[in-house]
Amino acid sequence: MNIYIDESGIFSNPANQANYASCVAALAIPSSQRSDITKGFRRIKSSWKLGSGEIKGSKLGEAQISEVIQLLKRYEVIFDLVVMDLGLLSDAEITDFKLKSADGITVNMPPHFRPEVVAQYTELRQAFLEMPNVLFVQAMMLNLLVPHLVQNMLTYYALRLPKEIGKFRWVVDAKDKSVTKNEKAWSTAIYPYIYTHSREKPLYFVETGDYSHFEKNMDLDKALARFISGSPETDSDKYGTCSVAKILGGGFEFQDSKTNYGLQLVDILVNAAQRAFNGKLQISGWGELGALMIAENPQPVRFITFRIDSNEPDFSPIENHFKDVIIQLKHRAKPLVPIRLIDPH
Repeated sequence: MNIYIDESGIFSNPANQANYASCVAALAIPSSQRSDITKGFRRIKSSWKLGSGEIKGSKLGEAQISEVIQLLKRYEVIFDLVVMDLGLLSDAEITDFKLKSADGITVNMPPHFRPEVVAQYTELRQAFLEMPNVLFVQAMMLNLLVPHLVQNMLTYYALRLPKEIGKFRWVVDAKDKSVTKNEKAWSTAIYPYIYTHSREKPLYFVETGDYSHFEKNMDLDKALARFISGSPETDSDKYGTCSVAKILGGGFEFQDSKTNYGLQLVDILVNAAQRAFNGKLQISGWGELGALMIAENPQPVRFITFRIDSNEPDFSPIENHFKDVIIQLKHRAKPLVPIRLIDPH
């Protein structure tokens, strides 16, 4: 399984713009279908006659974006999306939330943690403190995106393409020629958060799914949990942190989108979503985007915000000015469980 991650938006709001949506998104492409998708995308790009350079989603029109979505609809891809309305938060409020989040990393650390783990968490706290607010907002959004996507991928592909959940490769669009210090901090910040999330909200498995290719990933985090806490194994460890490290594949790869078609595809989709929410793209371009997303209640896209009285990001209610886009995405979204497996009774 190949997962490509990108973002689109301002992620800071010094001009105090109202109702401005910024997006972080992931596109999961099955390894067994990646070659066909790449060939189809190359044919589409060639037909546009825009030259041999990289195609940026922000420069495409409605017809071109729709053509890409129609291509991806033919395959078992998943597009997942987290959105934040930067019109709701000032830069000072983001800074305050960042400081509280950094302190929260170490303030409740159990005294029996191993010294090397304490050092890692202390380093993580420092990385948070040194992050520019723009990067911090993106990291928090990704922290909520990844666990949700992991659960949907496990269920969706266990019921359709079970071999795909045997291995995961995560690729992030690198904004520079080299992986910057900030990007490394961003990547480092994800793993501890997702590990904690998996302890609090374990992955679930559907009875009719084929997890035979995933079973080999089950044991790694039992050892990791014991390493961090220094405690013996318990029955609750068995599935509670179901191989977070294995699912993340050891971390994120930062690559240049100029040579990566998966990153170019997710760039087109996340830009289409951001432009749709901000009223800068007609429905003829993005109207079928929901067909790449998993149907959920209350909607397939999640809005988040920072609560000043907490050090954890939270989901926010749908704002009326985004309602029309949400309704269209929900109307087109596809079921997590194939219709043939749903019990009519």
